[in-house]
Amino acid sequence: MKPICIVFLLILFWISACGPKKTESIPVFELKAEPWDYKISDIVSLETGLDFLISGEAKVKFGKRGIFLLDNNRQDAIHAFSPEGNYQGRLVQVGEGPGQVNNITDFLPSDEGIEVLTGKGENSKILFFNYEGEIIEESNLGLLAFSFHKTQDGEYLFNTGYNLPLEKERLTRWSKDGEKLQVYLVNDYEGVHLPMSETNFFNSREKIFYKEVFNPTVYEVEKDSLRPAYYLDFGRYGVPEGFWQKDIMDIFGSMSEQGFADIWFFSQNERHAYIHVVKQQNREMEHHILLRDYQTGEIKKREIDTSGSDLFKQPIGMAEDGKLLFLVHPVTLKNHAENEELELKWLPLIKGLDREDNPLIIRVDVE
Repeated sequence: MKPICIVFLLILFWISACGPKKTESIPVFELKAEPWDYKISDIVSLETGLDFLISGEAKVKFGKRGIFLLDNNRQDAIHAFSPEGNYQGRLVQVGEGPGQVNNITDFLPSDEGIEVLTGKGENSKILFFNYEGEIIEESNLGLLAFSFHKTQDGEYLFNTGYNLPLEKERLTRWSKDGEKLQVYLVNDYEGVHLPMSETNFFNSREKIFYKEVFNPTVYEVEKDSLRPAYYLDFGRYGVPEGFWQKDIMDIFGSMSEQGFADIWFFSQNERHAYIHVVKQQNREMEHHILLRDYQTGEIKKREIDTSGSDLFKQPIGMAEDGKLLFLVHPVTLKNHAENEELELKWLPLIKGLDREDNPLIIRVDVE
C-alpha cells in the first residue's frame, strides 16, 4: 500500500518557561484568531539549476554543512545547499545504480555526513553517506520504519506506525548496535495497515518531541519514558468514537465529511511554542497557527490565508534565536510583497524572482 499523506492539525496547552509540566487542554477552534505583528529578518534564496526544480513542498533539515532538502512530490534526491543557499548538488539519489538508494523515507544530517532511512519490502535500513556522496556504512534494522531520529547519546528512535502484523510497536528506542532498548507505544490497531508519510519527530534544543497521525497528544521523548507534553482538544473535529475499532477505509469518508483535525507541525524554544494545525473537511483545508509565549502566558492564534500570499503555510523549524523558519514559493513571496508593506531592502530580491525559481527560506520575528 502506498503511504497515505493526510493533512494534520494541532494545538497547545499550558506550559511553563522551561516547558510543559502538566497536560492541559485548550480548545483550538474556540480561540479567536487575530493578526500577528511580524518582521522578516532574513531571506535565503535557494539557487535554481537548469536540471532541477524543487516544488513548494519539501522536507528541509539543517546541519553545520548547510541546508538539505527532499522534495515531497518527487522524493528522488536529497539536495544540498550551502548556508547561503548556493546549490551543492544531489547528495543522495534514488535509483538502482551504484551508490543509489531504493527510496528515501527520512534523513538526518550530521557533522560527518547524512544518514538516510530507506527500505524495501518489510525491512528498513540506514545508509550513512559522507559529504562526497559515498556510502561508508550500512545498517539493516530488521523492522519497517517510516521515520527516525537520533538522540544525543547516539541511540535511535523509530516510528513504525499502525502497521500490524508487521510491527507490534509504534515507537521504539534502539542502541547504535541494533539492540531494542525501550518500547514507548505498542501497536494495537488491527484494521487496515496505516503506513503514513509524515514528520513525527521535532527537535527542540536538548528535547525531542513526537507526534503521530490521529493522536491528539504531543509527547516529550525521555530516555525511559514517553511524557504527554501537550494535549490538543479538537472538539467535534477529533477522532470519532469507535475509530480504532474500524478500518480507516470504512470510516474515512464520513470523517472527511464531518471534518477532522490532526497535528501537522510543532516546534519550541525557550520563549515560544509554535503549533501548526490543519482542519480538513471534504476537499477544503484550514490552516491554523498557535504561538505560545512562555513569558506572558499568552496564546495567539492566526488563520492562514491559502489563496497564495500567506508566508506561513509551510513551517520548517524554529531557530535557536527564536525566529520561525518557513519555506516559501517565489510566487507567494511576490504576492505577499504586493499586499503587505515590507522593508525596502527586500524589494530588489523579490523583484528579481521568477515564478519558476526554487523556493526561499524566510526567517521571521513574531511578537
